[in-house]
Amino acid sequence: MQQIYRIIRFLIIGCFFLLLGIVIAWENPFFLANSKFVLKQYIKNRAVDIKLWDKGFELIKVKSSIDGEKQKCFLYKSKSNNNQPLVVSLHSWGGSYREYDSLALLCQELDINYLHPDFRGANSNSKACLSKVALGDIDDAIDYVLNDVEIDTNRIFIVGKSGGGLAALGVYLKSRHKINTVSSWVPITNLIDWYDEGEIKRERYVDDILSCTSSENGILNLERAKERSPIFWSTDIVKKRETKLLIYAGIYDGINGAVSISHSINFYNKTAKALGAVDTLNLVSKYEKQLLLANRSAIGEFGKIGNRNIIAKKNFKNLKLTLFDGGHEILEEYALNELLEQ
Repeated sequence: MQQIYRIIRFLIIGCFFLLLGIVIAWENPFFLANSKFVLKQYIKNRAVDIKLWDKGFELIKVKSSIDGEKQKCFLYKSKSNNNQPLVVSLHSWGGSYREYDSLALLCQELDINYLHPDFRGANSNSKACLSKVALGDIDDAIDYVLNDVEIDTNRIFIVGKSGGGLAALGVYLKSRHKINTVSSWVPITNLIDWYDEGEIKRERYVDDILSCTSSENGILNLERAKERSPIFWSTDIVKKRETKLLIYAGIYDGINGAVSISHSINFYNKTAKALGAVDTLNLVSKYEKQLLLANRSAIGEFGKIGNRNIIAKKNFKNLKLTLFDGGHEILEEYALNELLEQ
């Protein structure tokens, strides 16, 4: 009898969620299609994630030069007789060295050296999120490759999306290595602003920000948040470096994505000024910024990246900002091809 009751209860619950799904889909016709797409992508990525790292990628353990902890990384070594570039791909905000990364497959297909470091994993603890030890981990992982693999040392590239874009900016400003190009996509640059934006939208990552800044009683520690935010860091060093910085953001990010385009715009403007930019030809003006945030429409004719229209574009010396028709995403093939052209 109890088994019958359990079956009936299961059927009732199942019917409830089925009806709920029908109501939501009726109110929003795109919900069902988007849900199918998200689920299909999750299943695909998860299936690939399980198999990806077993196919030609070496699991390495790198000892931290700061606190002695060992971080795990995945490494692909080129089989070419000629020294190949090194692409260092940085995981997203809540990711780790095991996070699915289609750049791994692209680099493997092109037989290019590839590194996927952990740098203290997800940004939900004080040792992650651009801490001294996390940035040290990335440098230590690069050191490991330099000592273990014959690479083209003039072509070390850094690429990351979202939290990986945040880490990429940290590498740009503080790495001890000679980096050819940093490609930062939809980056977080200001944890204080991002926390406020997340509070308004009740995003789950606000708890991560509190954790990684060692904030107490649900109140953001502003000083520690600044310490983890590249927008507040000194940009004096960029004058002395030849490293190229490419910043990309989808124009609809912040609306249907987690990070406002203002993060990219503000960091670009600050860095361009540090490099000597003084006029709106090379800077995003207040008017242009307001127009982009309000209308999300193109402010000129700039061509395309891949098959996407460019909405706005600014550049100065080794610095470039591109806002494209898209959301919170990275265009992997375009990003890699652009790096390899450097």
